[in-house]
Amino acid sequence: MTCLPWLDTLTTGLPQPLRQVAEIANGVYGVDTLTANCVQFWIRQFSSGIFYVKDSPRTGRPVVDNVEKITEIIEIDRHVSSRSITQELKIDHKTVLSHLRKVGFKKKLHVCGGHTN
Repeated sequence: MTCLPWLDTLTTGLPQPLRQVAEIANGVYGVDTLTANCVQFWIRQFSSGIFYVKDSPRTGRPVVDNVEKITEIIEIDRHVSSRSITQELKIDHKTVLSHLRKVGFKKKLHVCGGHTN
């Protein structure tokens, strides 16, 4: 018997309860780290000879790696527009606005001309 219950399933052919395997992994790596369904999937993968367990790239919105650069640009020029940051970094405008709000910047209206009575 090894310290990896799912490996025991592969080597001995004796199935370990999937929930038990998930509970052991969650005890080691943290709550909700692994589900019984994930354990079952891994056992199927390992049984078929696939030992690569990293996730494949996913479709959808990519994670923006350069949001820290937004703050750097603002520190250099406090009057730069969010649109110019969007164009320079080639990221979505909403991402720029969201990041600016998170770091404490607020949207201000541009005032054209003076105030008259």
